[in-house]
Amino acid sequence: HKDLPALVIANARRVQESLRVLEEFARLSDTPLVIKPAECEHLRFEVYELEQKLLSKLLRQGKLSRLTGLYLVLDTQALGSRHEVAVATQAIRGGAKVIQLRDKQYSKAKLLEVAQKLKKVCLEKEVLFIINDHLDIALASGADGLHLGQKDLPLSEARRLLPMDKLVGCSTTTLSQAVRAQSGGADYVAVGAIYPTLSKESFKLAGLDTLRRIREKVSLPLIAIGGIDQTNVEEVMKAGANGVAVISAVLGAEDVEGATRKLAATIEQFRSIGESKDGESNL
Repeated sequence: HKDLPALVIANARRVQESLRVLEEFARLSDTPLVIKPAECEHLRFEVYELEQKLLSKLLRQGKLSRLTGLYLVLDTQALGSRHEVAVATQAIRGGAKVIQLRDKQYSKAKLLEVAQKLKKVCLEKEVLFIINDHLDIALASGADGLHLGQKDLPLSEARRLLPMDKLVGCSTTTLSQAVRAQSGGADYVAVGAIYPTLSKESFKLAGLDTLRRIREKVSLPLIAIGGIDQTNVEEVMKAGANGVAVISAVLGAEDVEGATRKLAATIEQFRSIGESKDGESNL
C-alpha cells in the first residue's frame, strides 16, 4: 500500500521520541526509572535501523511486483545503427516489462545521455529501467535499478550507495552464486546462460537443471537469460523463471515490436495458466 512507508516513518518517529524522553528522565538524579540513559539511546538506534530496513523493503516492493514477463537487455552493440530509444519504444509497445541498458563502447557522457532518454520513455510507459554495471549512470539517470555481474561492484557496496528504493539484480551461473546473491542483498537473480548464446563472447552454460535447483533454494524473482527464444521460452518458464531476459531474440528480429509481442504473449499465457492452477489448488 502506498501509505505504508509514511505509516512506518510516523510510528518509528513516535517511538524514537518516546525513548528520547525516557533517556532524559533517566539522566535525572532523583528519577524513579530503572533503565539507564545508555540503554534508551541504544534502543533508539535499534528502532532507527529497523525503520530503515522496513522502508527499504517497502519502497522496492512495488517495483519487484513488476519484475515479471519479458525483460529486454538493450545491448548497444547488438543494435547496430538503430537508435536505442526507437528500439526500446517498439519493444515496450510489444509488451516488454523491463528495459536494461547494457553498453561496453560509449563514453560515460554518451551513455548518460542515452540512459536519461530511455528513463523518460520507461517512466512514461510504466516500464522498469535498469542499468547494467555502471552505478554512477544508474544514479545520475534516476534508473529504477542496477544489474551486476559476478566481477562487478560487490552487492553490499551497491546496496549501500544506491537509494533504498532502487533495485539491485545479480547475474549467476551456479546455485551457490544465487544463494550468495540472495543473502548479499540482491532483489532479483538472473540465471544463465540457459542455452548456448551468441550475445556474449564467452559464457558459462547453466542450463534448465541449474535453474530448477536455484528455484528450490532461492525465493527472490528469477530472470532466466541466455539463448532463449520463441522455441524454448515455455520450458524455461516451467523450470521456475519469473521472467525471461532476451537480447538477440528481439534485437535480432527485423520486426522488434512483433518479436517482442509474440514472446511476451507466450510468457503471459504460461503465467496465466500457472496462476489459474494455483487458484484451483487453494480451493
